[in-house]
Amino acid sequence: MYFLYTQFREKNEISIAKHIAQSLNSAESWLMILLIFLLQFVNYGIENAKWRVAYKELKNSSFIKTWKAVYAGNAIAIFTPDRLGTFIGRFGYLKDYSKTQITYTTFVGNYAQLCTTLLFAVIGLVITWNYQLAFRFPQSLSVPNLALIFTPITVLFFSFFFYQELLIQWFSRFKAKWMQDVVAKLSFVQEYSIARLTSILILSSLRYLVFVLQFFIAITVFQLDFDLLTTLSFCGILYLFSTLIPSPFMGNLGTREAVAVYLLSTMGGEVAVISASLFIWLINVVFPSILGGIFFITKKEKI
Repeated sequence: MYFLYTQFREKNEISIAKHIAQSLNSAESWLMILLIFLLQFVNYGIENAKWRVAYKELKNSSFIKTWKAVYAGNAIAIFTPDRLGTFIGRFGYLKDYSKTQITYTTFVGNYAQLCTTLLFAVIGLVITWNYQLAFRFPQSLSVPNLALIFTPITVLFFSFFFYQELLIQWFSRFKAKWMQDVVAKLSFVQEYSIARLTSILILSSLRYLVFVLQFFIAITVFQLDFDLLTTLSFCGILYLFSTLIPSPFMGNLGTREAVAVYLLSTMGGEVAVISASLFIWLINVVFPSILGGIFFITKKEKI
């Protein structure tokens, strides 16, 4: 927050509020904001589909019911660091399902999303390196060095994702009764096929690309002149660092904006990217959390 304050005090004469007002003075701009809003439903629809693939027992519930549970998870997650409490809202909404299995399958989906973030970060770094995009990086972390660091890390994370049964085998070594109960409840993990895990990763990638499309539309509205390839590269690097930096704020508020301003500090466009990021935050984090809270509060025992 202090970094953002000093950047704007020193470099920007126009306020964010004034820039937003100027950017939203046409019907076309509001139609693009509406499109971003509608893509939010696509975003969480894909998340729901991904969860249903990870947890096959959810086929006994309707797509709408589990979709509401995903939103309910957001209502709780917004109050936890790095949105780690997603599973609490989900098993609070779906009380007929195993809390252990809901927790683990939510973790599988989140881990797949992290793998996807790392993959697109490496792609973004390669694009930046190849096209010599003028993003700012710390002197000790050049683009080639970052690519060389995160490529093997990404391969390692993908390897763990495809061999989750090794984790269950490791848990089974513990003789404590409660641990054996956990292992029994997670026995379904050994049924994960390569095709099923690949489907989860594909859905994670589709969800990530929806993020990128939303961001591209938003920066177009707020007058940041990036093409789609530059946006893909920028989002890859932005989400990488905002994911790695722990944040106690709702939906990484402040962290993502500070990283974005730092990356653009040699190119300009800081006001535009913060305006876009704030709108994405309101649409993708705040609104789903409010909607999830409504679903959670108004839930009946039988849906």
